Amino acid sequence: MSTGEPLDTNESAVNRFRRLWESTATPPDVFAVLGSSTKLSASERVEVVRIDQRNRWRIGRPLSLKS
Repeated sequence: MSTGEPLDTNESAVNRFRRLWESTATPPDVFAVLGSSTKLSASERVEVVRIDQRNRWRIGRPLSLKS
């Protein structure tokens, strides 16, 4: 999750992902976030996916399950 900003180790990955969505013009890579955040609890992983889904639907760019 490179944003060019210093990483705040006290900030949760969920909040970092939320801020990433707010600060970028293109959707962040949810799979990269989930893959690089090995210490996320199951509920935190679900929240990251929910943030991604909500924002993708809001901008009309849902992520296809077909790949």
